[in-house]
Formats: sequence, structure tokens, C-alpha cells
Amino acid sequence: MFLEKLLKPHLHTQSFFVNFAATSALFVFAFFFAGPLLASLAASAPVVASPRPRFLAFFFASLVPTAFAPPSPAGFFTAGFFTAGFFTAACSIAASSFFSVAVVVAASVTAVVAAAAGAPVASFARDAANGDTYVVAATGVVAVVVVVAVVGASHASPVVVVGVILVDGVASRCDDARALFRPTDSDSVPHSASSSSSMASRRATRALLGMTREEMRALVVDELGAPAYRATQIRDSLYGKRRDAQVASMTLVPAALRDAMEASGVVTGRLDVVRRDLARDGTGKLAMRVGENEVVETVGIPDASCFAASAANDEEHGEESFRAIRGWDKNRLSACVSSQVGCAMKCAFCATGRMGFKRNLSASEIVAQVLELEQTYAKRVSQVVFMGMGEPMLNLKQVVRAIRCLNEDVGIGGRHITVSTVGIPGSLRKLAKEKMQITLAVSLHAPDQETRERIVPSAKYYPIDDLLEDSRAYFKETGRRVTFEYTLLSGVNDSPSHAVRLSRLLKRKFGVGSTHVNVIPWNNIDGMDFERPSGNRVHRFCSALEGVTHTIRRTRGLEASAACGQLAGDFERRTLRTTA
Repeated sequence: MFLEKLLKPHLHTQSFFVNFAATSALFVFAFFFAGPLLASLAASAPVVASPRPRFLAFFFASLVPTAFAPPSPAGFFTAGFFTAGFFTAACSIAASSFFSVAVVVAASVTAVVAAAAGAPVASFARDAANGDTYVVAATGVVAVVVVVAVVGASHASPVVVVGVILVDGVASRCDDARALFRPTDSDSVPHSASSSSSMASRRATRALLGMTREEMRALVVDELGAPAYRATQIRDSLYGKRRDAQVASMTLVPAALRDAMEASGVVTGRLDVVRRDLARDGTGKLAMRVGENEVVETVGIPDASCFAASAANDEEHGEESFRAIRGWDKNRLSACVSSQVGCAMKCAFCATGRMGFKRNLSASEIVAQVLELEQTYAKRVSQVVFMGMGEPMLNLKQVVRAIRCLNEDVGIGGRHITVSTVGIPGSLRKLAKEKMQITLAVSLHAPDQETRERIVPSAKYYPIDDLLEDSRAYFKETGRRVTFEYTLLSGVNDSPSHAVRLSRLLKRKFGVGSTHVNVIPWNNIDGMDFERPSGNRVHRFCSALEGVTHTIRRTRGLEASAACGQLAGDFERRTLRTTA
């Protein structure tokens, strides 16, 4: 083997062992100390303008095997690759005639370049595997073998191997680190209802939903050569009484313009609903295809007085079941929408966190969820909450675009739109600068840092005191009262002493009457060790919240797995991968 040939002349020299020990110490320091430190520093400002810091943060985050995800088969494989690669590189450097910082720097630069060059390949492998970490790990093994076979006995081969190993590390950490350290806008195209074939869905398309008035006018006038008033007609077709789902059905505009839009790859952006589930209380969950191999879920919540004629079961419910709902009192329909496919935050009690992160949703894909609910229920949505799948603050630009569209075009008042976040450093200040009249809901779930870190892993990078300071700054700048979400987990954070500490914390930071707490008894999720607190425990907790206004959230949609924390893309895992 090339490694044996390389090391044999040096095995009996004292300098070899000294150099090997020094090099190994450097690698251990980089792996266990420098990597986590850089990743932690990068987490303090996850949304950055330049793509280079994003890549570097993502790169260093891939060096940390357990910082953002529990051990998995892919994680163990990756750790093994790292160990083997670092050992090989250390031996190669130690066998050199001298040991110097320059040699280590050269090896590190070569590894980074190799990782950067191979990142697109790793990304392709991950996408081809639909995020399957086993396949990604296997791809890394094959990549290492191929590279070693190609470079043969080259002295640089250990360094190249390290580069390939880092590529695999990047790929296997994509589900967990990419959202935290590369929160870019989604560049994927929604699978529109106007796509008639898989080939048509793969071509470059542009969605009309979510476009600003200026963007739509530029499309109509500058690209399609039509009069400016046609843009208004298109908006009326999308958001008016007709709510056209396809460009071909927009009869308000001439057929020639419709043909020109389709020829240019313009689609409405509406989504394909692949499954509908309905609970007895009228709460419904829609599973919608986005892209070609992904599904997001959104929930419709009608008046509390509503009830469905048909009970929830394993069979899909058609639109007629939703439109047969009875008991409408105030004709209110709330939409709980998703902002990402999956979630990177990995909250211990949330089903979505177990999915891992796949990608951000575009503004059109977010708006389309509301329109699909309206079509399914045959009711206008009166309130929107960003409490579905994903962390909205990691997709801030598209979420803001979607909010403006929902407010200005769909006609939902800003005060009837709520954005929920577990807390991303720096994001609340950015949201406050948007000057929107929305409601901010911060998912706190604990009165102290230690308890919060146990159930919200990302809390270790955003201390609770910093989160509350940023929430207070948001309140001062916007004048909008901040709501705090608090999920009760039996025996974990639901004791009266927890409530007393929470009350004191909020009153100290915000004063009396400036905050509101939504108390959410945890909804049971298969495979999790937590327990839902009893009614008595819930009321004892609330009784101890002295001086803090609060409400106990009523559980809705439990039978359809549509309750808070239960969105998990089950349909995608059961069906979509076998039919894609």
C-alpha cells in the first residue's frame, strides 16, 4: 500500500513520532475545539449577505459530528471517515522531512478546495437519495475508494482523501446544519398545478403567486410586451373571486397573453394537494407536493363550534367532506402554514424536527398553502399563523414576501398574521425593521437556560437572556406585544415552580401586562418519551403565572395528526418516495 511505502523509511526515527504527535494534536484541536468555536461564532449571525461566510460557516459546522444532531448511522460513518482521513494526513505530514505550520496550512487549504469542488457532487447525491443519509454515507465511501484508486501512491493522496471526507461530512450534515448556517432563499420551483408532465415541471418556471406589483408589471410590460393594465387583470385572476389555479384558465386576459406566459415558463404557483385528512372538530390537514420529491403539510382550523360529519380515518377525505362541515359561528378559518420542508431546529418534542431540514419554501409556495385551504373549505381564510413545518426566521426574506402578499393581495389583515420562532440570533431585529403589524410568537418552552437546552437544542447557541432582550427590543421598536409559546411536558417544565420562575422572568424583562403566554399541553407523538400533562397539572401551572396574562390552547385536529407539533410529512415517507 502507498501508505506503508511512504511511512516505512521513517518508522524508526524519533522525529517521525514527534511530528506525528504534534500533527495529531493539531487535528484533534481543530476537530473538537476550533470547529465548534467557529460554528458557534457563525451561529451568532446566521443570515449574512455574502455567500462566502455562509459556506465557511457551513463547512466548519460539518466538522462537528454531534453539535446539531443526535448520532445516526450516517454520523457514525462520517466520524469514521474523519478519523481515518485525519490519521492518514497526519502520517503523511509527519513523514515529511520537516514539520512546519506551512505544511499544515497547505494540507488544510487543499482539503477545503477539494471539499468546495466536490460539494455539488455531494449535493446531487443527497438530492438523488431524497435525503437518505444511508445512501449519502455510502456515496462518501465510494468517493473515498475512487479517489484513493485514482491518486495511487501520490504523496498528496491523504490530503485529497481528507477533502473527500469533508465533502461527505457536508453532505451528511445537510439536513441539520444547512438551515442553521446557509439560510438562503429557496431557488427551487414549486410544482404548479399548471404543469402537465414531469418534463414540464423540470423546466425553468416562474410563479405568479408572491410576485410584487412591480415584478408582475415588469413581467407583463417588459418581457411579454403587453399593456400594464394586464398585470392588474392577472392579479385579479389570482387573488379575486375566481382564484384561477392555472394560467390557461385566466380568461380575464387574452388567449395570446396566456399562451405567451406559458411559453415563457410562467405558472400560477398553485400546489398539488396529494392528501386531505379531516378531524371530527373540522380541523383539516392538507399534504401538498412541492418540487418533485417533497411534501409539506398545512392545517386549516375552523371555528371552535364546528364539527365534521365524517370521522377521521385512514382514507383520504375529498373537498366535499370539508365543505360539509357544520356549526360555523363566526365563519373564521385559520391557516397554519409551513415555511420550510422539514426543520433544522430539532426540538425534542416536535415531530417535524425528526424529519431534518431539506429546503426553504418560496413565497409562492407559502401563499399557495392558504389558497389551497380556501379552495378546500370553500371559505376565506381570516387568520394565518406561521406555526407549521420549519423555522420561519431561517427563511426570513421569503416569509416577509409571503406576508406582504397575504396582506396586500389576499386581503388578510396584518394583525391577523402571526409568525412563530424558536429564536434565531439577529433575526428579530431584522423582522422589526420590516415595520409590519404582525404578531410575534416566541417559542420559549422553559423558564431557564438549562431546561430550555434539554428540549430545544439550538438554545445553547442563543441564551434565553439574549432571546428575551431581542424580544424586548422588538416590542420597543414595533409597539406590538410579544406572545410566548410554552409547551407543557409532564415532569419536565410543567411544575408550579417553573411557572413562578417564568412569571418573574417575563415581568423582570417586560414589566406587567406587556406579554402574553400561550400554554400548550403537549400532543402525543409516537416514538417520543414525553407525556402530556394532566388537566390538573396544566391548571396548577397556570394558577402560578401571577401577573402574566395567559391562555390555554385548545387541542385541535388530534385525530388527523394535525395538532401543534405533529406535522411530520408522514405522507411523503409512506407514499411519495415509492411513487417518485
